[in-house]
Amino acid sequence: MFGAKGNKYFTKTKNSRWIKPLIICVLYSACLELLQKFSPGRSIDIYDFFANVMGAIFGVIVFYIFNKNNLVISKLIL
Repeated sequence: MFGAKGNKYFTKTKNSRWIKPLIICVLYSACLELLQKFSPGRSIDIYDFFANVMGAIFGVIVFYIFNKNNLVISKLIL
């Protein structure tokens, strides 16, 4: 999200700043779940995929709130 904030590709429209990183997170989660099929002792779990998607949505919402209120990461660390 920090990278998308200043990138011209992600900021073409107001909503694309939030939608495109979310889509990337969902696709990444889907790829990880599919790769688990080829790992011994692991299996594809649709609930794990949904948990990852919910985490991505939560992350976008939290970033939006922090960005809207101009809270900087350095303030959070202290």
